[in-house]
Amino acid sequence: MSIRLLVFLLLSVFALHAGPTFYTMSFATSPIFGTIDPNTGAVTTIGAPLTGYGHDITVSPAGLVYAIVDGDLLSIDKSTGVGSTIGALPTDAESLAFRSDGTLFVATHTALYTVDPLTVGATLLGPMGLPANADNIRFDGSGNLYVMSAESNSGLYSLNTATGSASFIGLSGQDDISLGAFYGGVFLGTNAPSISQIVTVNPSTGAATTGALTNNIYLFALDPTSVPEPGTFGLLLAGATIVGFARKRVR
Repeated sequence: MSIRLLVFLLLSVFALHAGPTFYTMSFATSPIFGTIDPNTGAVTTIGAPLTGYGHDITVSPAGLVYAIVDGDLLSIDKSTGVGSTIGALPTDAESLAFRSDGTLFVATHTALYTVDPLTVGATLLGPMGLPANADNIRFDGSGNLYVMSAESNSGLYSLNTATGSASFIGLSGQDDISLGAFYGGVFLGTNAPSISQIVTVNPSTGAATTGALTNNIYLFALDPTSVPEPGTFGLLLAGATIVGFARKRVR
């Protein structure tokens, strides 16, 4: 294999894994769809606004985007932003998240369900038992499910994925946090005490810190297919080493 071809292949792999992609939808009427940079709060819109009121967004392990709009489950085309209605979710459905095995969990203000993303058939797991309405649910990297309470000092809770019951972890010190994605060992999300902003939540304590400002409350989720597997980094490093030795021999 020539050095040029090897370099081209390495650059192609780097391009495919240029960085994590976070898909977002605004928490609003006629919500916009696009991508968000949690470091800066900048949003890049994709397509025209959706019809209805946006409640939450998630991405499946296969990279398919789903959202709750006006109580319905929608699939959203990542390239065009066009939403297709699949069917009605349980009453007051507010949030949704995929487990790594492809199971879709949906939370109402008070209860947790599993839902078939193809048929929208729902199975009640049980009440969460929170002191206030539930905000967004999200999984961490180990398959543990979490939720924030929708109140002036949002609390972080872990959820039993078999029964739905919540266990208190800690208070955030921030108002009404919507969890967005688990990345880098922490939860990223947004809240809007007076202005909209990115927040980071410690999954061990629930404590939150504020970050970049945004121009709206954005619900977002990480596309797992945009994050390379650990083995990919090893292959990239090995390839770079081979290129280095090859270049040295040519000289």
